[in-house]
Amino acid sequence: MLGTTLDKPISTVTSVDHHSLVAVLTEPLHTIPTHDRFGLVTVQIGGEPYVITDIGMRMLQPHELYASQGFPAHYRIDQCADGKPLTKTAQIRMCGNSVCPPVARLLVQANYITQERRKAA
Repeated sequence: MLGTTLDKPISTVTSVDHHSLVAVLTEPLHTIPTHDRFGLVTVQIGGEPYVITDIGMRMLQPHELYASQGFPAHYRIDQCADGKPLTKTAQIRMCGNSVCPPVARLLVQANYITQERRKAA
């Protein structure tokens, strides 16, 4: 099944989920748990991107999870501040416990503007 539009019923529903809604990420993901929950499989055929929905999905790797939350590509995710290496599970856990940089920036900016307005008054 290559997919159908959202205004038509899906075919027979079985006990195994073969029907998924796939959407492009336009903002950071929300909380990322330590267990694999997010995945995406895409291919390019003739320059056109296609999403594969009829096979098991691969789970996103730690660097993909961090990127989906808005972390820059150069952000270090493979070791602690003391240089001790982090396992893949620990990297995912750290991402799940993080605050998305775009959200943090907006929070600081909002508080800074409020503080500046108080000083001006």
